[in-house]
Amino acid sequence: MALFNNKELEALQIENKQLRTELERLQCREELNKSTISAYNEGVEKYREQLLSFQQETEEQATEITELRRQLDAAKMKPRNERGAGRNRKATPEQINLILSLRTEGKSYEHIAHAMTEKYGGSWNKTNIRNTAIAEKN
Repeated sequence: MALFNNKELEALQIENKQLRTELERLQCREELNKSTISAYNEGVEKYREQLLSFQQETEEQATEITELRRQLDAAKMKPRNERGAGRNRKATPEQINLILSLRTEGKSYEHIAHAMTEKYGGSWNKTNIRNTAIAEKN
């Protein structure tokens, strides 16, 4: 006696064919997924390398900025006239501060010149006051 009759055997063969077709479709899909994942991983690695490159560049730029700031601070600390050439200043730092504070209060150069002459003596004129104020702002 046979285990399966012809109808059952045909039904099993059809089902087997369908299962094989489904298996082939799934295997194709698996290959496609593997290639997609591989391409994605390559892209991720490429962007990771770019990110590291940008980070290194940023660190280098930060170092350069720090060095330039240090150089700027050093340049600000240098005296204006290192060799002592040119005219000596007429005003002392105290007098310069007074000139600048009076100018900040809105006093005219002429008014400041009179105040300086009264306080310190000498010949203070509005042009000297103006030149001193402009030189100190810069």
